[in-house]
Amino acid sequence: DGQKVPPKSLINSLNYFLVASAIARNKDLKAPFTYLCHPDSSTKEHERYRNWIAEYFDDLSEMLYSQNGESKVLEHVDFNNLINQITAKIGFPDLSAWSQIQDELIRVIEKVPRISIINKDNKISEIKGFWEQSRIHIIIGAMSIERGFTVEGLMVTYLSRNPGTNADNIQQRARFCGYKSNDHLNLSRLWLDEGNLNFY
Repeated sequence: DGQKVPPKSLINSLNYFLVASAIARNKDLKAPFTYLCHPDSSTKEHERYRNWIAEYFDDLSEMLYSQNGESKVLEHVDFNNLINQITAKIGFPDLSAWSQIQDELIRVIEKVPRISIINKDNKISEIKGFWEQSRIHIIIGAMSIERGFTVEGLMVTYLSRNPGTNADNIQQRARFCGYKSNDHLNLSRLWLDEGNLNFY
C-alpha cells in the first residue's frame, strides 16, 4: 500500500529462511533451498519486494564486515530464538552443532542468495541452468511462477496475493504442501496473510 519500509513479516520470514538454509547445509540436505515470495500480480510490486530484500541483505553484509559483525548478525536475525524453535519442533540440531550452523549462516549471508524476479518481463529461458546458478534462491513473481513452473527445493513460502477462484492457480500455489523429504519438509514454513490462511 505504498509503504516505504518492508513488512516485519517479510524480514521475519527471510531470517527464518537464512537459519533454515544454514541447518539444511549443515545436514547436507539436497540443494537448492528456495524462498518463494508471491506478493501480488503487479510487476511494480515485484520490483518493490526485490529492492526490499536486496537492501536487507546489503544491511546484513555490512554488519558482517563491521567490528564484532558476526555477533551483531546473529542477534539481528534472532539466531538463538529460531534455533530453539526449530529444535523444539523437530528435535535437531543439538547444541554441539550450533557453532557449525552459525558458520554456515555467515557463509550464506556472505554469498547472498540469488534474488530473481520471474514475471512477464523477466522470463527464464533455460530452467535447468537457472537452478544450477546457486544453491540458495529467492524468487519473486506471480503468474509466471504458477503455470508449469516447478520451484525446486521450496523451503519458505511468503504469500499475500488474493487466493482467487481459478482451481489450477489455487492448486499450484498450494505446492508448499509436499513433495519434499521429511527433513526438508520439517524445515519448511509458510507466511500467509489472513485471507490465504483462512482459505487454505
